[in-house]
Amino acid sequence: MAGLVTTALLAGCAIPMPASPRASGPSVSSRATWPSPPAPAARPSGPVAPRWACDSPAPIAAATRFTARLLTYSWREKDSLAPLTRVGPLLTHRYAAQLRPRNALDPLLVSRSRESSRVRVLAAAPRPGAGPDAADPATCYVLISYRQDLDRAGQSEHLRQDWTIRLLRYDDGWRVDDAAPAS
Repeated sequence: MAGLVTTALLAGCAIPMPASPRASGPSVSSRATWPSPPAPAARPSGPVAPRWACDSPAPIAAATRFTARLLTYSWREKDSLAPLTRVGPLLTHRYAAQLRPRNALDPLLVSRSRESSRVRVLAAAPRPGAGPDAADPATCYVLISYRQDLDRAGQSEHLRQDWTIRLLRYDDGWRVDDAAPAS
């Protein structure tokens, strides 16, 4: 149940994105428990090839890490049930604000259903031209295919899904700015 709720809530978070990490967006509450990300990296000057951002393995590694941390949990580990506890440092401020309502809902659902989830990323690759800002060197889209093994009170379920993950480049690496089912 909570695994399906996770999928539905993430799908509901997919909204049009600003063209730049410097674009205005919701501010993060001062009550956040993770460190604030540094300012986005400066863009290179001059003409840039559209896939510049995705040519390195770093954005693929960041998308893989995000997927594994978000969808790997157990009702037995109460301190790590809130999604932002697991993935907060991997997110932009805007996406963290979108996921914040799930911090109370997910632990409640997972605990009631005695759910645990394990994820195995099957494939990850850059997805050139996936969004309106695909030519932006500080933006990268990654296609992630994964298998999620859910266990709810002894009942097992295996899901295979594909997601497109939008990442923005920051000085300290890549941050997830959106995740949505691949179309």
